[in-house]
Amino acid sequence: MNSNDIGCYSEYRIASALMSQGYKISMPLNDSSVYDMIVDSGSKLYKIQIKGTTRKPQGNRRGVQVNITRNRKYSKTEIDFYAIWVEYYKGYFFLKNKNQSAVNLHPFGKYKQNFNTFVIQ
Repeated sequence: MNSNDIGCYSEYRIASALMSQGYKISMPLNDSSVYDMIVDSGSKLYKIQIKGTTRKPQGNRRGVQVNITRNRKYSKTEIDFYAIWVEYYKGYFFLKNKNQSAVNLHPFGKYKQNFNTFVIQ
């Protein structure tokens, strides 16, 4: 898959998973929006930027290193969360936007509570 295919695949996998958890999902019709998805929790709307990767753990790392600001850094007013599909784990991580540029993701690591669930913190 090329990077555009990975992005589309990631968006639909994450949207489907959130819908199965009972969330309402809205997605822009064009790609000029700063967010990729709006998640309606029933009491609040959250702007989500979606990333996807086919990377695998490198060297002696336990997790997959993801550069989430490779193309652009998003301010806290532009997006609320990153949703990152990691093909190696066949799952996604939801991370609050804290202006981070890269993260090391592992389902049993620091972000285990954020794996395959939308955690609002």
